[in-house]
Amino acid sequence: MESPLRSNIWKIALSDVFYSFGIIGSIYILYFNDYLGYNSQSIGLYEAITSITIIATELFTGVIADRIGRKISVLLSNSCFFLFAILLGSAGWIPGGFYTILIFCGVLNGLEFSFRSGAKSALLYDTLLLLHREEEILKITGRIQALTIISNALGMILGGLLYPFIPILPYWIWAVFILIASIILANVQEPEIKKTTYQSIWKNLNTGVRYIFQTKILLWLVVFGLFADVFAESYWDIYSQKHLEILGTPFVGVFIAIITAVCAIASYYLDKIEQRLGQRWMLYGIVGMQTLLFLGFAWVSRWYLLFFLLILFKTNRNFTWLVTEAYENQLIPSEHRAATLSAASFLRNGLFGGAILIYIVGWLIEHVTISVLFTILAGIIFLANGILLVGRDLYKKLKKFPLLTRKHRESFA
Repeated sequence: MESPLRSNIWKIALSDVFYSFGIIGSIYILYFNDYLGYNSQSIGLYEAITSITIIATELFTGVIADRIGRKISVLLSNSCFFLFAILLGSAGWIPGGFYTILIFCGVLNGLEFSFRSGAKSALLYDTLLLLHREEEILKITGRIQALTIISNALGMILGGLLYPFIPILPYWIWAVFILIASIILANVQEPEIKKTTYQSIWKNLNTGVRYIFQTKILLWLVVFGLFADVFAESYWDIYSQKHLEILGTPFVGVFIAIITAVCAIASYYLDKIEQRLGQRWMLYGIVGMQTLLFLGFAWVSRWYLLFFLLILFKTNRNFTWLVTEAYENQLIPSEHRAATLSAASFLRNGLFGGAILIYIVGWLIEHVTISVLFTILAGIIFLANGILLVGRDLYKKLKKFPLLTRKHRESFA
């Protein structure tokens, strides 16, 4: 089995490189604001629709991925993003205007996330598991992330250059890259694991949620992911580009691309950074750094200082995703991996309030001055930091995470 599965790693990496070509990454907020005429509150509403869709579909798409295969689930995710790109690229010709774009794009964006969430990570991790290379998860995901970040940055530069002349063209080019990524992914070999049956879909859905609440360290990681990223996501997706523009940054798209590219270096060496700091201090450092950065956003008044802070901010976000995903994967058995990872995302976005928080941030950006807004956010992050640190007693008892042994992973049902 090793020969065909070994090629999965580079195929998944190459597919991610094309999929992550970030041609709209540096202009999509400007596209929404200037070309489509949406304000920050409208973008916040769009993000909320995305999150509501995720809440409604996350659990079921995870279980479906465990049943029909993770590769098919990721291909469905790609299809949603392909339609998303076509829809936005055709925005000027679609009847219904604002609400058609707002609703359908929000739903497609949410479905893309739901089908990919858990499935993509499970596809790679179970490949490594069957190749007996699961201990390399941070090393491999860090390397893949570095390559996708470079692709993302190159796309941003191209998008930033094209946008002033033909605003819709980046979305059509993006659709082509998504199609190429899907063709590559279709040639990935699905790892052979024990699959759920149609009769046990509800049981496995329940198992994914139950397993999180029964595994205290996994539940801690889910809560950590919420507090560590929901405010950061809100700022980056809704306001970061506008913030640079307000402070007089020339060629915003180019600088967003540079910020993204610099993060590739740190991601490449993530496994070594994690080994040096250790698991506990890696997690605490992520939250502590984000707290300081939000305070910096409230204080900064020069674009070049904001540019430097955003490099640290984007790097910190990448670490958050990769570290929590790797730790969660190591705690979950293969046959329920996609369902449990999807359940974790569902809890973060739905039950624990992520969708509501994103909309509140969009409203605050529209109605509150920037310095006050980020002072408020910094206070919330400090509070979240304090809540997380309460869990230090848990870590005193655990020198390292109680990762499942191979025997436990294979026997769990």
